[in-house]
Amino acid sequence: MKMSSLVRLATVLGIGAVTPVVALAPRPRGGDLTVDDLVRQVSASSLQGWHLVDHATAVVHASFDHYSAWHLWETPAQALAGGRGSSVQVNQVLAEVLDGLGFDVELVHAARVRFGGNPWWHAGHLWARVRIGDDLRDVCAVDGRNRAGHVVFTPLTEVREVHPWTVPAGMLGLAPFVVVQVWRQLLLGDEVPSWMYRPFDQRA
Repeated sequence: MKMSSLVRLATVLGIGAVTPVVALAPRPRGGDLTVDDLVRQVSASSLQGWHLVDHATAVVHASFDHYSAWHLWETPAQALAGGRGSSVQVNQVLAEVLDGLGFDVELVHAARVRFGGNPWWHAGHLWARVRIGDDLRDVCAVDGRNRAGHVVFTPLTEVREVHPWTVPAGMLGLAPFVVVQVWRQLLLGDEVPSWMYRPFDQRA
């Protein structure tokens, strides 16, 4: 079989495998909430400094209904409007809100972190770091218990700056696991696992 034929076959098989993932994905909630809306909401408070950072984190957290590693193809803006997202999408929204408020913020990630509620569960994670003066703190909107400098996860591997290729590479790495779980649901009637889709404050 020629290489061009193999490429076409692989493309067809790939599309066939992914189509149910998109078709069966939970539908978005109604609404058109944007980052600018959140910036205006947070700006309306009289808070400053770390109190404002915590307020912004809480507002972003409250803007999502579900944690979702299912909707990998959605941009942060689409995830916010739909009310569901992974740590990547949720904390990208948080970083944009904090940047809109004038804070010095960067996104970072680690290949493995340990979450406090489930000490046996290790996973990759992406979050934000904010600097005010000489004070640098981790912030994360995925868990409602998080406060600036006091988050419910501990990095187990080196913390690295997020580069343009970081998010696409991470999504591509996770995609096969999501595809398998959706096909298990389709063929065997299995429920998708909570690490993939759950109410936002429910623990995995």
